[in-house]
Amino acid sequence: VVNSIGFAGKYQFGSAALKEAGMLKREASNRNSAMDNPANWTGQYGCNNKQDWLNNVGNCQEFAMITYTNTNRRYLLNNGGIRASDTKEQQAGMLMGAHLLGAGGMRNWRRGNGGSDAYGTTGDEYFALGSAALRGSGDSGSGTRRGPGGPGNTDIA
Repeated sequence: VVNSIGFAGKYQFGSAALKEAGMLKREASNRNSAMDNPANWTGQYGCNNKQDWLNNVGNCQEFAMITYTNTNRRYLLNNGGIRASDTKEQQAGMLMGAHLLGAGGMRNWRRGNGGSDAYGTTGDEYFALGSAALRGSGDSGSGTRRGPGGPGNTDIA
């Protein structure tokens, strides 16, 4: 699946995320059109082009998601987005939000600055989804409920 602004695959990765995950070469553009050029792909996990990515060759999307999430965790630990006192649920919320807004975006979200993607999906929504995933809750964070630490609340508590 490729959405209307070029994010591709099960986890809707853009070119910047694919670079962070080692799937696209560092010198490739951050524009999502970079995925269309096979010369931009690293060949990691046997994924040599956009079609391989969409076909999840060698489970490349799963491996890329793990790598990207681990990278975002390191960034969030270093930039204060994740704190030593955070629960696992809070960390999961921050990581889910980082998939949407990036690690810098979630650091800003935590500081009360909000944030949303091109479709209007908010960091609040993704934080709630990530937190609920570890709680085993069916609560998907409908968007009417703010995750702790959202706009106007600087601490995840």
